[in-house]
Amino acid sequence: MIRRERRTGEFVRRFYVDQVDEDGIKSKLEHGVLKLEIPKRPGDENTRKRILIDKDHGI
Repeated sequence: MIRRERRTGEFVRRFYVDQVDEDGIKSKLEHGVLKLEIPKRPGDENTRKRILIDKDHGI
């Protein structure tokens, strides 16, 4: 015998995304998988952030 269980009720996941074209957001629920397409705003391609990593020579 195979037993499968599924949770029922509400599931919420929140996250913050910057520089988004809100009018272009698309979502699709297919076979229990939620797919989100979140495009960047036009003109924001050149606003990259760099993180410098210091090398630790003591180890």
